[in-house]
Amino acid sequence: MKFNTPLLQRLIDEQPYNHRESKVMNVIEQRQLIADIKLNIENILNTRSLGIQLPEELIALKNSILNYGMIDFSHSHFGHKSSQTMLCQHIKENILHSEKRLSDVYIEILTSDIAVNRTIKLKIYAKLNSSMINTAATFDSSWDYFRQKFTIDG
Repeated sequence: MKFNTPLLQRLIDEQPYNHRESKVMNVIEQRQLIADIKLNIENILNTRSLGIQLPEELIALKNSILNYGMIDFSHSHFGHKSSQTMLCQHIKENILHSEKRLSDVYIEILTSDIAVNRTIKLKIYAKLNSSMINTAATFDSSWDYFRQKFTIDG
């Protein structure tokens, strides 16, 4: 199955020293789409937003770069179930806000080795939305508390 390539990906110049414009493929395969979404999710989760409350009358700012990424949660204690639930909710909200190709996002904490390894293993379940396909996608991920970094595996 083929999908349209995201606009920003088409703007990246893979051959900056080649002065001739190559024909850009506007379609990608499903595996490439999943890889692009995976990279985008990793970028979303590893970017910290300002975490400021925007005035309600500034509607356009809700979708601006000011709201891109996760809030800083380095002060949270993820040994507690309530903090883990909060983390899952923030991940879900950020993915739904910034990655429009996904819907029905569900985050599951697989293991929480915060006390020993300083990591949390997560599984992200989502529905892939495209004009050509609607299918489920899963992303295995982990969060390194010490480095404050998310990694999407696979």
